[in-house]
Amino acid sequence: MSTPPTEITGIALLLVLGAVSLILGFFMAIFNFGTKKDKKIYRSWEDFEEARIELVKEIKESGKTYSGVFAIPRGGLILGVCLAHDLDLPFLKRPKRGCLIVDEISDFGKTLQKYKEKGYDIATWYTSNWTITSPTYYVDIKTGKNKWIIFSWEKQNES
Repeated sequence: MSTPPTEITGIALLLVLGAVSLILGFFMAIFNFGTKKDKKIYRSWEDFEEARIELVKEIKESGKTYSGVFAIPRGGLILGVCLAHDLDLPFLKRPKRGCLIVDEISDFGKTLQKYKEKGYDIATWYTSNWTITSPTYYVDIKTGKNKWIIFSWEKQNES
């Protein structure tokens, strides 16, 4: 008794789909196209302290003085408050002439662009190689546009 042609076609299709799935899984693993969890970089409070200390050192070594610190809400607030304390500068409700602008990251740089164009110095924990707004001071460089940094003050869930 022979197998009907439609049954053979169905089996062949399943075999091809299984092979394609295996190949895609292999390439996703090699090129880091994994799950959302794989694309997240979690930064701890200890990481924050190390970065903050390094940033303060870099700002002080520059010899520049600032009239205060203005932090970009929401991401820059924690770092901005800490830098204001560390540098003994007032924490500002809005930017003013001669102040330091602070944010957690200059990823693509759109948020910080208007401040840089007005001549403000900018301090961030992270920058990226593709940002349109390079900060004056930074500590780390984000690599990979598909990575998402989860800072210690942000929600840490795995979803």
